[in-house]
Amino acid sequence: MITDKTKPCPAPQTCGFWGVTTNQNLKMINLALLAALIAVESEGNPGAVGDNGLAFGILQLHSAYVQDAAEWAGEDWTHEDAFDPEKAVEIFAAYVERYCGDSRLPKGMSREEFIARTHNGGPRGAYKDSTLPYWEKVKKEFDN
Repeated sequence: MITDKTKPCPAPQTCGFWGVTTNQNLKMINLALLAALIAVESEGNPGAVGDNGLAFGILQLHSAYVQDAAEWAGEDWTHEDAFDPEKAVEIFAAYVERYCGDSRLPKGMSREEFIARTHNGGPRGAYKDSTLPYWEKVKKEFDN
């Protein structure tokens, strides 16, 4: 098991998410989905920077995403916290809690698709056609 937080996790499902698998905020999230998201977003590299320098960490979080999750969770997370895998997953979990509750789940859509497309496209991302190709990438990883 890879536990060195300074090294990329080439296979997130084997990394124990750097110890965050017991986080209570993850109760709504399928950990295999989380592994698939990490694989698609950064291949497990906590130092990843993408989207022309706007997205950070294993989950490629944008500043507005972090701020939104922090507001919801009552935390003082900053965009740079996305480089810390444990905090990145906590931020992700807060975002999912805020926007992916049962009452918002679109009829006929799986929870995993709903979470992935919301992560990719924002609070209404599950309803955007532009998030379908992203879901297909995540689904391919998720199904492996």
